[in-house]
Amino acid sequence: MTIDMSQFYQVFFEESAEHLATMEGLLLELDVENPDSEQLNAIFRAAHSIKGSAGTFGFTDLAETTHILENLLDRIRKQELGLRADMVDAFLESGDLLREMLEAHQGRGVVDPKRVESICTRLRQLSADDAGPVAPPSSAMSVNVASAQENLVSKRTFDIQFVPTDVSARGHGVSNLLDELRSLGALEILSQPASDMNNVGYWQLRLLTAAGPDAFSDQIDFIAENGAWRVVEETAADDEEGAFGFFGDSPGAPVEDPGYGFFAPLDASTSAPAVPGATVAEDESYGFFDPLPQAGGSVSAVNAALSEDGDGYGFFAPLPSHASAQPLAEEGDGFGFFEPLLPVPARGQPVSSVTAAGGASAQMPAEKKASEPLPRAAKSATPTAAGDSSIRVSVEKVDQLINLVGELVITQAMLLQSAAQMQEGAPERLVNGLAQLERNTRDLQESVMSIRMMQISFVFSRFPRVVRDLSGKLGKQVELKTSGETTELDKGLIERIADPLTHLIRNSLDHGIELPETRIAAGKSPVGTITLKAYHQGGNIVIEVGDDGAGLPRNKILAKARERGLPVSDQMTDSDVFNLIFEAGFSTADQVTDVSGRGVGMDVVRRNIQSMGGRVEIESMLGVGTRMTVRLPLTLAILDGMSIAVGDQTYILPLSYVMESFQPQTGDIKTLSNQARVIQVRGEYLPVVVLHELFNIKSHSSNFAQGIMVVVDADGIKAALFVDALVGQHQVVIKSLEANYRRVQGISGATIMGDGHVALILDVSAIAGMAKTSLQKLADG
Repeated sequence: MTIDMSQFYQVFFEESAEHLATMEGLLLELDVENPDSEQLNAIFRAAHSIKGSAGTFGFTDLAETTHILENLLDRIRKQELGLRADMVDAFLESGDLLREMLEAHQGRGVVDPKRVESICTRLRQLSADDAGPVAPPSSAMSVNVASAQENLVSKRTFDIQFVPTDVSARGHGVSNLLDELRSLGALEILSQPASDMNNVGYWQLRLLTAAGPDAFSDQIDFIAENGAWRVVEETAADDEEGAFGFFGDSPGAPVEDPGYGFFAPLDASTSAPAVPGATVAEDESYGFFDPLPQAGGSVSAVNAALSEDGDGYGFFAPLPSHASAQPLAEEGDGFGFFEPLLPVPARGQPVSSVTAAGGASAQMPAEKKASEPLPRAAKSATPTAAGDSSIRVSVEKVDQLINLVGELVITQAMLLQSAAQMQEGAPERLVNGLAQLERNTRDLQESVMSIRMMQISFVFSRFPRVVRDLSGKLGKQVELKTSGETTELDKGLIERIADPLTHLIRNSLDHGIELPETRIAAGKSPVGTITLKAYHQGGNIVIEVGDDGAGLPRNKILAKARERGLPVSDQMTDSDVFNLIFEAGFSTADQVTDVSGRGVGMDVVRRNIQSMGGRVEIESMLGVGTRMTVRLPLTLAILDGMSIAVGDQTYILPLSYVMESFQPQTGDIKTLSNQARVIQVRGEYLPVVVLHELFNIKSHSSNFAQGIMVVVDADGIKAALFVDALVGQHQVVIKSLEANYRRVQGISGATIMGDGHVALILDVSAIAGMAKTSLQKLADG
């Protein structure tokens, strides 16, 4: 049976994107002058994992490109090459290319083959440059042999055992692993499944290579069952000529030297036999292996039996005590070299054992021995592995779950209202049950909503690269400081806020931070600082983008506004002047560059933020810096709102916009030119929006003294909304009006109330904007 590997492509794409993000973050943190070895190894492992996975799934272009990148990284981490700034640039560009190739394989865009070849050529050139001398062999290993024999001595032998997953075995996983191992050295297959098993089963390999286990252990871990693999380095290889495969004929060596010049003579202190009854003459280890230690009990008997048969040659340590109760396999027992593997469990269960080719079953060690390089196996053998603590679920399924919970909330509200209408006639058990249902529904709703919540570090992590690239292009020195990366935000907002924040960062880099010489002349540090901060405030998330640059030039902004014919005056507040930069086509740049100056961007930033139910505010001081604050709701699916009555209709007013409410007096409201009304609130005149006139609804009363004024603040624009009454406060499930009907001015969505009626959700930003525009027209005459 052939497995369709395409069903696993999405997992590969997601994991590769995570590896690329890890690589980029580590590269940006690297100290070029004194790189950290752990960071270099982590970058190499990320590239190696991408290469192995790409090869497994048949994405050869990705595998080949990553292989070239991996070779250069390998030379750097082995200190064969020194790290340089141009290498970091090449690595970052390679990461961009790999990301584009992943997008192309997902059907989004096409990669230019010339660009691929250009970057691969650049990586090859960097890898060929400055080839350092190979480290000399240690004095302990210095022997007078031919160069080919020296190379042989420097190689290491690894015994590899693994049980592949069904997907890897029936696909290309195992064959790709074998090809990878052959590229590293001489590979010998000691044991493999029967041909009719299609690679499913126990594998045992021996690899002679100059590379270390890190070069291939990640790929083994990728294709093997969880914990069902081992890599053990052999300290010597037996040879029928008595030299254990280490040496050929060595002319000139003394005949009487039984160690061929390799081993020092044994002294009296080490020549005592290790096993009772054994003599020096019978010792076939030639002084190469340490004596076997004394052991007691059943383990001693097993070791003695091994030494009598000559199977161990003093090479293997005694079997641990926990293996003594298990019978040795008659065939394929590993001769005491490997501790037996555990049997393969049912699919989906933790791996605790493996069945060997000969049918024997034995325990796999839970801890890594000092001589056994098993970093990944030991880690994955833990019952509560990190990979088992999460599960990948498509966003569509999560959204469907959220919608169903939303419907449950509405049904619960209906039941509660029906019980309330029964008043005293409702049974006490029904009332108590509905109260408990309300609490459980609220908890369920919060839990389900938290599934869509993601840390904003998902967005913040891309900005160090933006700052690095753009500051270099502009010739500026800039440091990015972030805080609040663990603040959580709805996934839908995370994806939509990335572009506005990117533009704000670019705006701070281009317009805010000065050139180093300008900063020094102003008494500042030549290195500018951009601060990115996120935190929760009430029911909102607040994101601040600040810089210690030149600040916004009020007079220059006013002058540009007058040139464009915008209605401005010198009496405008700083906040109103600064908000002019959000006007379409507005720019204060003296010249057009590829970064800015076209007047495109800031208007889109505000429009995108407003479409998410948020707002942006600006604070600036000339010569000190600028801070832009973005306020967003935590989620787009649920809203805390105030229900208001306008005639016989009920509307929902988002609580995040509400400042206060009061009952006005008859003389508080003033009329301007019989066209617009204003009301004085705390010394400030606010435009009055009469909702029943705006929506053409018959009101229960036209007397302002009998209604309620609700003061709202949207994007710094305040207005007073006149309503008939305040009904209550609710958490409502938002339904898209545009998707189910059409776009209506002044309305942002709809919800279903507890009585089954539909209530429209007010678009406060649009309503306040309309009120301000009408007042501005009156003022202009």
